[in-house]
Amino acid sequence: PTSTPTLTPFPSNLPPVAYDDSASTVLNTPVTIFVLSNDSDPDGDPLTITATTDGANGTVSTDGTSVTYTPNASFTGSDSFTYTISDGNGGFASASVEVIVNP
Repeated sequence: PTSTPTLTPFPSNLPPVAYDDSASTVLNTPVTIFVLSNDSDPDGDPLTITATTDGANGTVSTDGTSVTYTPNASFTGSDSFTYTISDGNGGFASASVEVIVNP
């Protein structure tokens, strides 16, 4: 008798999940936000921040593991921006961050 081999399909990559964040700072003071702390990947892949947008009233930079929001000079109030994460295997997700800049 002959046997037929059973092929198990290789599981495809599942995309990461990004959740919205919030932070606060004071006038003219940058704030570093660890946005990956509440994000996840169903495959357990390590996540990195691959892109950010600037807020309407501030700038955003990233080192790949956190983001730093720097409010424009003399700005107080609410601002927001988005960031995109990657799982390194073709999966991406984006979320928003709201920053309150207090006087």
